[in-house]
Amino acid sequence: MRKLALLLGLCLCLVLPSMALAAGQPDAKDVAQRLQAAQEYWKLAQVRQQITETVERISTQLPPEQQKKFIAQFKAFFDQKRMDSIKKRWVVMCADAFTAKELKAMVKFYGSPEGIAIRDKMPALMQGNAKIIGGELSEFIKQEQARMAAEKPAPPAPKAPAAKEDKPADKKSKN
Repeated sequence: MRKLALLLGLCLCLVLPSMALAAGQPDAKDVAQRLQAAQEYWKLAQVRQQITETVERISTQLPPEQQKKFIAQFKAFFDQKRMDSIKKRWVVMCADAFTAKELKAMVKFYGSPEGIAIRDKMPALMQGNAKIIGGELSEFIKQEQARMAAEKPAPPAPKAPAAKEDKPADKKSKN
């Protein structure tokens, strides 16, 4: 009887955590709704276009003779097969991160004229934000480096060599 109780207890210890995990998992219908809404959001977010625009902005930092080659290499690297893989992973990521209701709200918003305008203006906003915050962080780091340098204790003075003690044999020879 005791062995049976222990066995049942062990089974419960193994089953309960998996039941708790399953309770937190969306059902198949919800997953399908999330994936569908995430697919719609992918289209509205224009991820491929954003990647292309980012690479084109980066290319302007290169010497003019290297820009065309850089863009050509980008297009070769981000071929249709790679973009399909990115899309698949991106859609799953969104479906995991958001509920179907949230994704539908995002699709509704980003499909509206206001959402489209915000999406189009977001890169400039993020770039401006990076300049402002980056500049302030740089200033803070400079100030902290100066403060730490001023607070840094002076290195310890070199130790004087220890005085040699006369050895007993030396004392006898001095006499």
